[in-house]
Amino acid sequence: MTSICHDYYQQHRSLYRYLVEQCEPLYVVPGHEPEYETYQLVDGTTRERLPKFIHWIGRFKGDHREYQDRMADLEASFKQAIGIKFRRFPVNLPTLHHNIEQVNISSHQAYQSTQVTGPRLALGSRDMPKNAINQESLREEYEDLATQLKRVGLPATISVEPKLGLTGPDPVGQLHRPL
Repeated sequence: MTSICHDYYQQHRSLYRYLVEQCEPLYVVPGHEPEYETYQLVDGTTRERLPKFIHWIGRFKGDHREYQDRMADLEASFKQAIGIKFRRFPVNLPTLHHNIEQVNISSHQAYQSTQVTGPRLALGSRDMPKNAINQESLREEYEDLATQLKRVGLPATISVEPKLGLTGPDPVGQLHRPL
């Protein structure tokens, strides 16, 4: 690790310590606090890192100017460490909001994620059945799904596209929602 990167991580760690000291915690998920964790490598050396996800909300009671100065120094240090490859700041930088009257917290279980490519999002895909009765049944199922999406304001279309296989093209039914 270069000394520039080392300086950035020292400032990052220092900023989080400062925030924990200067904030009254309002919402905390145990194990996801904004505090560096120490872990040991196989060779016996120790390292520190933030949790992958920070789930913590605090009421800042410190000096806003000091926070802004620390944040500006940290951002400059990050830009210097990244150099010309800089595009954006990491997501683990804290955010300070002013005049908040209400905080709503919701959580939903994630079941599956898929990388979206191209001009549309395929929400479902099935091999087209060989007989007409099952084809109609599949079309009705997809039309029901499209209706549900349209009810909540999302445009949806049904298309049948050939899928190349070893024996040639096979039709595949897909439900699409344009991006």
